[in-house]
Amino acid sequence: SRQPEYGAEGLRFSSVAAVSVARQDMESALADFVCLVTNKVTRAGIGESALQTVWSRVTASRSDPEEAAFCEAAGALDLDPYRIGDAHASLIERAGRLFQGEPLIEFLAGFAEQPDSSIPTVARKTPKSVLAGLLGVADDRGQKVALPVLREAANDLRDTVRRRPNERAYSPGYRAARGLRGILGAENGSNLRSIGAFAKLLGNPHFEPAPHDLGVGALVSRGDGVVCVHLSDRGESGLAPASQKFVFARAVGDALCFPMEGHSVVNSLHGAERQATNRAFGAEFLAPVDEVMAMCADGKDSEEVAGALDVPTALIDHQRENRDRIRQACARAA
Repeated sequence: SRQPEYGAEGLRFSSVAAVSVARQDMESALADFVCLVTNKVTRAGIGESALQTVWSRVTASRSDPEEAAFCEAAGALDLDPYRIGDAHASLIERAGRLFQGEPLIEFLAGFAEQPDSSIPTVARKTPKSVLAGLLGVADDRGQKVALPVLREAANDLRDTVRRRPNERAYSPGYRAARGLRGILGAENGSNLRSIGAFAKLLGNPHFEPAPHDLGVGALVSRGDGVVCVHLSDRGESGLAPASQKFVFARAVGDALCFPMEGHSVVNSLHGAERQATNRAFGAEFLAPVDEVMAMCADGKDSEEVAGALDVPTALIDHQRENRDRIRQACARAA
């Protein structure tokens, strides 16, 4: 078993297991624990400890929705909200004009986490410059970015994408992918080899990516009765065509699974539920697991299957590894 160390000398755990806990349950448990400790400190006659001061601030912040949102946003940047500089505070305020709630947290957290190579990286750009670029394109509802079919499709799939009790974030994404294929008449065997072919099925034969790297994979905009996808330019971001198509599919999945008004991003953030959902959608839409497994049964390896479906080889590997949970998630829609 693994024995990680957590900074304090001599503090070890015999093993670490992956456990999924509802956020409110975790917050409640941590708050109860901290209150227990602060009460003991107070009973010991200590009145001005650092713990008591910090917990008093946290308690006050949690009771104020606006301040709580700011603290969460600062935390997404891996910053102490009570010691934040003016530049970062201004960044959060400006980002809040474009994103709210979970999309704001995931946008900011994308800068604090080490990016992978599967979508355009923000490593070459500052959060300020990325945000400025996104604000510049967010209001574009033109023919090059609109996907008219998505609004009605999201309404048709409302129950399909509803997350069931105790269900993991990826499950609605898998179901939405199968549901959209059914709506579009793109059942297994219908291989969408290009973003253009995909966008055409979604009502836009003239779709074009943004003329530059946005610093995120894509910006999804909802409003004025239409869904728009602002996709980063492949050439500037260095993405292979198959990988850019996967990013586009993830953006479509985000629009379907989270149809509320507003803006959101597709980025390389791991451990974020929204990104997990749209990642699952993109994989199952572009490489349906039943089709993948049938091709493997015919003797094709992952690289050959990826070539046939025009997707990254790693995507095929993940589909093969996750085949049981994909089928289980989709069975819940029956």
